[in-house]
Amino acid sequence: MKQFQKFASLMTEHPLNVLFLILGILLLEIILSFDNAAVLATMVKDLPKEQQSKALKYGILGAYLFRGIALVLVESILSIWWFKPIGGATVRTIFCWKEKWLLRW
Repeated sequence: MKQFQKFASLMTEHPLNVLFLILGILLLEIILSFDNAAVLATMVKDLPKEQQSKALKYGILGAYLFRGIALVLVESILSIWWFKPIGGATVRTIFCWKEKWLLRW
């Protein structure tokens, strides 16, 4: 609840933050929609014509349902303080390992 209060006060104090937040969310949704469309089109192209529209409908609904569930899970995970440093260290390790850099802690 404290996170929401801080967020709400930040949004009301600086109106441009709201605009940038909405634009960022829209950009992410557009990117995810293109990705979903490409994957679904690839998956259903070999199906018979009568099953293609049904598969596309269920695929799109499933994608939106998964996004909603993921948002709820992320919110609950972010409330656990020790997940943040572990997640940051994991992302840094993966990035450095991928780029074959030495880990410099």
